[in-house]
Formats: sequence, C-alpha cells, structure tokens
Amino acid sequence: MSSSFPSWLSAGALEPDELWSEGTQTQLSEFFREYSLHDSEWLSVSLDPRYDGDGVAAFKLDTFWFREQSPALYEARWAALLVKFRRVRGLKLLGFEEDSPGPRTIASAVIEPLGADAVLVIEDIFGGRMEITHRPDVILLCRDWEGHQLPLPLVAAS
Repeated sequence: MSSSFPSWLSAGALEPDELWSEGTQTQLSEFFREYSLHDSEWLSVSLDPRYDGDGVAAFKLDTFWFREQSPALYEARWAALLVKFRRVRGLKLLGFEEDSPGPRTIASAVIEPLGADAVLVIEDIFGGRMEITHRPDVILLCRDWEGHQLPLPLVAAS
C-alpha cells in the first residue's frame, strides 16, 4: 500500500489476533441496518488459505453518512472499516477489464443470504463488482489514521 495509507494499515498489521479481539463480532446484515458503504473507497481484500480460509477487507469510509449513527465517526478526518471474514468460500471480481482513473469508490454494497453462507456484493462507480461468499459471522473494526479504535454504535454483536 502507498504512503496515502496509515502505517498501521500498510505494515501488514491486520494479522495479529490481538487486533481483532478489539472488534465487534456481528454479521454484515447488522452493519448495513445502520450504516452504508456508499461513497467509501474499497482499499484491499486479502485471503489466507493456509489455515481457516479467512479473509480481510479494508474500506476507507465516507463518514459524511454517519452523522446520526456515530458523531465520533462523522468527525474523524480519516476512518477505515476492517472486516474479517470467516471461511471465505468464494471471491469473484467482474468488470475490471480497464484500469480505473481513480479510487474504487463504492456505489452500492449489500449482503445477500446464500444457504448457510452470506455474499457481500459491492459495485463501484467504474462498473467493477466484487462478491465475497463467506460464513455470516464477521469481525468489524473501525480505526482512525493513528490507529485508534472508533466506535460503531448500534451494530448488534452476535
């Protein structure tokens, strides 16, 4: 990742279990009841097939939409949402034939049920689409530029 990312995010700091112990265990359907990824940037997706097939997605949030739900998020000058997926069963990317002229800004993001799994479907403003099929339970963590945890009020833990 480039210098436009905080060091805690670009230094591979997403793996330690102690980082994730600070997160909220929930389901993305709970997150989407209160929050949106609209106008946020999708930063990265990584998969770890070595052990449990877990994955991590990172998004730079457009906090403009969070004024009511979380004043702390709304006032943050920079906020990242990290999502740790359990048992990623599939990753599909579509519409990436051309390089994007800028950040992959999210137009829409929804969670769809698929049997015992869930599918996160993200579409960006350039026609890109990502689908991540995973177990419904995830861990959510929100951090500011310095790496301090930001609250995600109203997200129910599972």
